Amino acid sequence: MKNNKRGILLPAVLKLILAAIGIGVLFAFLISLYFSVKDSRDLKLAEETLDFLMNEIKAERIRVDIFDPEEWRFDIWSYNSASGTTINDIPKSCSNAGLQSCICLCKDPGINVREILLGSCNQFGTCLDNMGFQIESEHPLVVVGSREKSSILIEDPPLTLNIDYTNKVIRSYSAGSGGYPSASGGYGN
Repeated sequence: MKNNKRGILLPAVLKLILAAIGIGVLFAFLISLYFSVKDSRDLKLAEETLDFLMNEIKAERIRVDIFDPEEWRFDIWSYNSASGTTINDIPKSCSNAGLQSCICLCKDPGINVREILLGSCNQFGTCLDNMGFQIESEHPLVVVGSREKSSILIEDPPLTLNIDYTNKVIRSYSAGSGGYPSASGGYGN
């Protein structure tokens, strides 16, 4: 009788294990599919957002509200052989377009290391000609080699950007700074 119970129990346990593995594989596939669709959607939003920003700059708006995609960042990338940077130091979407300097909207990798930021821009980013504009941010500077550069993270939309045409600078609006141009051409109280 003992042998008979083992013979019945073993196939049932095997079926349960196989079912659990099958459900796990299906769950992993669905999660992978979800993130693939989300990344594709966010990249499309980033392209539209960057186009919108550059069109607002061409229309000479001094304040631009940005809503999407959240947890992406604006960065200026450029290369100049005289300063020691090369074409490999900028995102591919920038170099493929023949640009030496560009503004990019890229997924924030969460780590401020140049190679990781560049990799994120190459995989999940879009770039356009920056028309000579630079970025200034209250929060910090991202270390790029031995240089530092500002970037602006879209954290809690809407993000309001101020455009300073005199100094060719894009700044994130801060309620404390007033955000309006001062007599010196900068922003502040």
